[in-house]
Amino acid sequence: MQRYWLENYKDNLIHPMDALVEEAYERGAGKEISSGKIGALKSSSALTYNLFWKQNAKITSGKYNIGEGLYTVAFEKQYKTLRTSNFPAHLDAFLYSAETKEAVACEMKMTEWLFNAPGKLRVSYLDANNYADAYAGEVFADTAKKLIGSPVYKDGKVIEYSSNFQGYDAFQMFKHAVALYRMCMEKELDVRKLTLLNCAWTLSSPDVIRDADARGKYASAWNTEIHEFDRFTTQMRPIKELFRSELGIDFEIEMCTFRELLGMLEKDPEELAYLERYMI
Repeated sequence: MQRYWLENYKDNLIHPMDALVEEAYERGAGKEISSGKIGALKSSSALTYNLFWKQNAKITSGKYNIGEGLYTVAFEKQYKTLRTSNFPAHLDAFLYSAETKEAVACEMKMTEWLFNAPGKLRVSYLDANNYADAYAGEVFADTAKKLIGSPVYKDGKVIEYSSNFQGYDAFQMFKHAVALYRMCMEKELDVRKLTLLNCAWTLSSPDVIRDADARGKYASAWNTEIHEFDRFTTQMRPIKELFRSELGIDFEIEMCTFRELLGMLEKDPEELAYLERYMI
C-alpha cells in the first residue's frame, strides 16, 4: 500500500459507486478501481466523483461561459481522437443539458499540475491527413505545430514531441479538443454550446504552507499554470473559430479552481460538509 492510499478505495468516496460508474472508471486509462488509485487522498478521480456522484449537476451560478440549469454527468467519458488512432481521449466528467444542448467537458486536476510534467504529443497529430475531417485536420495540425517543443526519437525516427510549456499540460487539452470536435462533427450528441473546462484543486492561500521555500515554489507553479493557460487559449483561437464556422457551436476553453466550480453547483449540507476535506 502506497503512502496516503486508503486500504479500501470506497472509504475515499462520499457514497458508494453504482456498477456502471465503477465500470467506467475501470475502462479509463488509469484502471482506477483495480489499481486502487482512486483510494489515494490526492486522487483527482476521487475528487471528481465526490463532486458529481449523483450523476446530475445543477449549475446555479453561471460563470466561465457556462449556462445555468440541470446537467447529466458521465464519468471517464471516452471520445475518439484521430482517424488513425486507437487511443481515445478520456474526459474526467462530461456534463450535458438535454434541454439547452449545452455540454461541459471537465479535465480535473488535483496535485497533477504541481508535480507532473506536461505530457507529450505523438507525431501523428502533426499530419492533417490523420484527422477525421480534412479541413479541420489542417487547422488542428497547424495549431499543434505551434505547441510543440523538442522532438523525441526512437530508432532514429521522431515519434513524439515534448511541449513548449513548462507546467501546463497543453497537449492533453489539445487532444480533448480534437476528440470533442470529432464527436460533434459525427453528431454523437446534439451540442450547440460546449466548454472545455480545466478545473484545478488549489490551496485557499499559499500562506497555509509553513515552509517559506515550499510556499514560494507553490505560488510560482500556480502563476506558471495561469499564464501558460492564457497562452494556450490564445493559440487555440483558430480551433474555437473552427467549431463556430464549421459546426455552428460556441466553443470555449476555460480554467477554474475546485472552489470556484463547487460554488457554481447546488449542494446539500451533507455534501458540503464532506467536501470540506478539500478546503485546505
